[in-house]
Parts: sequence; structure tokens; C-alpha cells
Amino acid sequence: MEGPRLLLARGKAGREHNGTLINAQSIRCLQLTTASGSIVHYEIDSLAFYDAALLDRHEPWSEEGHTDDDVRSLRLWLSQRFDRLELPDEVVAAMSAAGLQAKLIDATKNRSKAIRDIRIFYNDNFTPPHITFLVIYDSGNANGEAQAKHIAAALDHRAEQKADKLDGRLIYNNALAIADTAITFAQVLQTHRFRVEYLSLREDPPSEAPRS
Repeated sequence: MEGPRLLLARGKAGREHNGTLINAQSIRCLQLTTASGSIVHYEIDSLAFYDAALLDRHEPWSEEGHTDDDVRSLRLWLSQRFDRLELPDEVVAAMSAAGLQAKLIDATKNRSKAIRDIRIFYNDNFTPPHITFLVIYDSGNANGEAQAKHIAAALDHRAEQKADKLDGRLIYNNALAIADTAITFAQVLQTHRFRVEYLSLREDPPSEAPRS
């Protein structure tokens, strides 16, 4: 009988920081910062199952470690490998046509350390459906609120500029800067998580399970 197995994520150290690859924003890649400041880069395609006896032959790397926030990001990133939320394709197409994804990524790029999460509240009780962006910032970061408001304002401006691209397909309400202490878990469950690859991965989907 086959023994217990581990799902192993192999990271590569020494990469340059990429703000779009932290906080589990990307499904395909994740970057974490070690206690010494090194960047560790993980790729979803490197996940694989190994015999649990591997633990008998290797000791933990005691000289390094990750913060609790990074561990939470890793846990979320791994869970997304098997359980993804997606918006309807027509909504995605409208957002893409208006450049909302590109603007959000650009505005967040140098401010991502203060941002906990970006959520989309999608309401399909209307025709066309309505969306609201929630830029959730770290309440413990001195510049968190200001940076979240900057991102929200940039997104609002882009939506206003490209309103004709959304006309008839999607109603953009607004983007809100919200502290991580001001949103409940129940409210989070009513939203979709914005990711770099929020577009459908139908043409290039991750496999259902990692390689054996």
C-alpha cells in the first residue's frame, strides 16, 4: 500500500521583487520575502506530490523563515490551485475593454505592500450587472489608507474615461478604500478576488492536480 504523500512547493531564491506576484494575486506565481529579505519565487507548475518519508531526510531551514502574513499568502495561493472563483466571461470582456485590469495592476504595482487584498463585488440582480471594487489596505501600515485611496481614484478615473466601453454590458459603481479591520469575513465571501489572471484560463488551464 502506498504511504502518505506531501504536496511540495519548490521555491527559487534570488528573484527580483514583482508587486503583482505577492499576496496570492497571481494564480501561476507567488513571491514571498524571507526573514533576511531574500525573494523566494514559487510557480504553480512546480507543485508535485512526494513521499512523506522525505521529511525523515531533510531538516527545516532554521536560518530562514517567513512572516505569518506570508504563510497566509502561501496557504491562499495553494488553495486557489484547486478552487478558483471566476467572473462571467462577458463581464471580464467588458472590464478588459475598458482597461480596468491594466489600470489596477499599474496603480498597485508600487503600493502592493500596503494592500491586503482587492475584491470585486459583483451584483447580477441588475441588467447589465453592477460591480464595485474594494481595495483593502493594511490598517497597520501608516500609508495604507492613502495608497488604497490612490488606487481607488485611479480606477474610478479609468472607468470614467472608458465609460463607452462598458455601456450596455456593465455598470461600474466605484472603487472603495477599506481597512482590513473594517470588512467582515462574511462580506469577503460575497466578493470575487481580483487576480492578475482573472481572465478565463479556459485556453490554458492549470491541470486538475499536481504531477505525481
